[in-house]
Amino acid sequence: MATHAYLRIESVVGGCTDRHHEGWIEVRSFTWSETSGAGAGGHAAVSGRVTASPLVVTADVSVASPRLVAACARNERFDVAELEVVQAGEDTARPFVRWRLEDVVVSGYAVAAEDFLPVDTVTLRFGTLRFEVVPLRPDGSPGAPVTAEVDFTRPG
Repeated sequence: MATHAYLRIESVVGGCTDRHHEGWIEVRSFTWSETSGAGAGGHAAVSGRVTASPLVVTADVSVASPRLVAACARNERFDVAELEVVQAGEDTARPFVRWRLEDVVVSGYAVAAEDFLPVDTVTLRFGTLRFEVVPLRPDGSPGAPVTAEVDFTRPG
C-alpha cells in the first residue's frame, strides 16, 4: 500500500500543499521505539520504567527548516506535535496511523544531501504519546480506532 506521512509541530509552518495537510511538513521517513524496564523472564528491572527513544524524522528541506534550527538551538518547547500516515490516493484526509506527542522539544537537527538535494533530520523528544491505528475494513471504510496512551514522565 502506498502511503504519505506528514508532521505538524505547533507554530512551525511547513511547506506541504496537500489540501488536507496544508502547512504541515512532508515526511520522507521516521523512526521511534520504546524499551521496557522488564528483566529476563518478565521480572521487573530495578527502574521498572519504559524508556522512549526520540522520534527521528527525515524530510526535504523546506520553509520549516530555519524554524526547526532555531527551536533546537533555543531548546524551545511545544505543547503538541502530530505525525500522520495516510493511504496514497483520493482521500488523503483520513489517516490510518497517528501519533500525538505532547511536551515536545526539538532536541536535534541535521542536514545532509542525498543526490545533492538537502534533507533534514529532526529529532523530537516528548513527554506523552497517544498512538492510534484506524484499521480499514475490506470495503476500504475506516473501522474503530485502536489507541494507546503513555506518559513517559511518570515512573512505572
